[in-house]
Amino acid sequence: MIAMIDDLRCAFLAKAEQSQEILIPGMTHLQNAQALSYAHIFLSYTEMLSRAKERFRLSARFCDVCVLGSGALAGVTFNLDQKMMAKDLGLSSVTNNSYDVSGDRDFILDLLSSIFFASLQLSRIAEDLMLAQTKGFGTIEFDQPFCTGSSMMPQKKNADFAELLRGASGVFGANFTGMAFVLKGLPSSYNRDLQWDKKFIFDSVENFEKVLGIFTKAVKSLSVHKDAAKERLRDETLYATDLADYLVKKDIPFKTAHDQVGQIVSFAEENKVALSKIGLDIYQKFSPKISGDVYALFEATHSVRLKKTQGSTHPLEIKKQISRLKKELAKRS
Repeated sequence: MIAMIDDLRCAFLAKAEQSQEILIPGMTHLQNAQALSYAHIFLSYTEMLSRAKERFRLSARFCDVCVLGSGALAGVTFNLDQKMMAKDLGLSSVTNNSYDVSGDRDFILDLLSSIFFASLQLSRIAEDLMLAQTKGFGTIEFDQPFCTGSSMMPQKKNADFAELLRGASGVFGANFTGMAFVLKGLPSSYNRDLQWDKKFIFDSVENFEKVLGIFTKAVKSLSVHKDAAKERLRDETLYATDLADYLVKKDIPFKTAHDQVGQIVSFAEENKVALSKIGLDIYQKFSPKISGDVYALFEATHSVRLKKTQGSTHPLEIKKQISRLKKELAKRS
């Protein structure tokens, strides 16, 4: 599963590398917020999945214990070389208490938790991609094999795989909760209730691997529509934060700058005029320190290049992120 998560991360990384020059509105609250490189969004998915991967790595530690020699609960009468058996099996340690081992299913609960956590990340990404491929956005498209039509409406092309993936997180959550409820209230040592662990672990592992395999293939098939992304950049309120920062650099406190830009945006919306078309004389009524250089702000490429911090959407930072991830994923086992 760790390897398959990295396969999916590689697929998103490849899309990021291909879409560095495509700019698009990033969103908060499902509303246009600021201009971003599309690569920045794809790279964010690799970061989300890296956290999911790390949880699996931690889960593996709970499984890395040799229990041979524990018997039913009290140990065995044979003089076994348990350390040698652990080494032969590729395990790093021997259990410290045979009574604990007979009823221990924490390693299963932890793995189910990791699968559930990762499925939540996948569900959020799937929701992003489903929104992006709708007619209202139209910035990405999946190949037909990953979509279905409608039994009634011939024009439909539904990204059903993403909906099924989103729904699968509920199944993984139910398996995690089911195992937790089995364990709740059990006395220590072995109880027959623990046989239910097979149902939960087999179902989650098998279906999670299927989900990862399908999602990776779907992402590889994904295409980004440059023209649709460019069309969405016509919303010049994307540069309102840049305008506020511009005023701060002219020694206006951010709260005051925020209020002034809010008034400017309200004026633009009420008068149905783009920010770049507002006259300088009107700008200066809202904020006297605005000068002619303000018009350079209202352009997406300029906006992303204004960003200076590590991990930002600045083109050089995008390249750094891509380079770092390529090196990391090249080393994976």
